Amino acid sequence: MSTFTGFTSSETFTQVPDSFIHLVKEIDDIAELKVTLHAIWRIEHIEGHFRALRETDFETGSLGLDSGEILSGLGKAVE
Repeated sequence: MSTFTGFTSSETFTQVPDSFIHLVKEIDDIAELKVTLHAIWRIEHIEGHFRALRETDFETGSLGLDSGEILSGLGKAVE
């Protein structure tokens, strides 16, 4: 695992809906939290009017989860 060196002044930022902050207290599964945050980030950075994701957009390496955990997290997030 790499060491976090801090935020930089040249980073872009992702908007998170205010309602998500209230929803966080109901998320008790790390896989659900990771896929939800990843979805918010990916959708924010998709260009154009049609912004959608597929299961294949959630990669095991970038999330630190195996494929079963991603599917479980997606199921909980959708629920």
